[in-house]
Amino acid sequence: MKTACASWPEEICTSGILACPEDLQSPWLFSMDPMTYRETYSEHGGKEENLNRSDIDILSCALSLYFRSGKPGIASLFVYKVGKNNGDVQSQFWKFVEDLKEQVADNITASVELSSSYFSLLHNGGNRNVAGLIHSPQIDLSSRLKSACIDPGIASGRKFARPHVSGTDSLA
Repeated sequence: MKTACASWPEEICTSGILACPEDLQSPWLFSMDPMTYRETYSEHGGKEENLNRSDIDILSCALSLYFRSGKPGIASLFVYKVGKNNGDVQSQFWKFVEDLKEQVADNITASVELSSSYFSLLHNGGNRNVAGLIHSPQIDLSSRLKSACIDPGIASGRKFARPHVSGTDSLA
């Protein structure tokens, strides 16, 4: 496992720590947790702190290499600061994940149907953390995600939203 405390746009390039190794031999996990998602770039907070709609091309190119490797894997994108005063960030982010999945699928030469899942976690004060996952067909997250979302009444005051899972059932 490699970790980096660095600029993700720089580290996602072919020589960066987030780039897919040319000789990838094992299942993989690509995970990002920017502060929040924005439809338009904003000087407030800095580009590298947030995930912006304009980042879709660089992410798509990088993730396509992982999925093209043929090894099973998951790309997980988590964003924070999705509160009730932040507009419709949750649905915009989930649309971004769907668009990213489609763009990655278009970049892969092999006929591979990718799946996506997304869910949210509500914290006290109304702020939500939301996640979007894009995964290869060898990984079936539908039953695992549904069983992982415990009843809101037994979560120490935290509420879990039931996940949305799209795509088809996979082999695993």
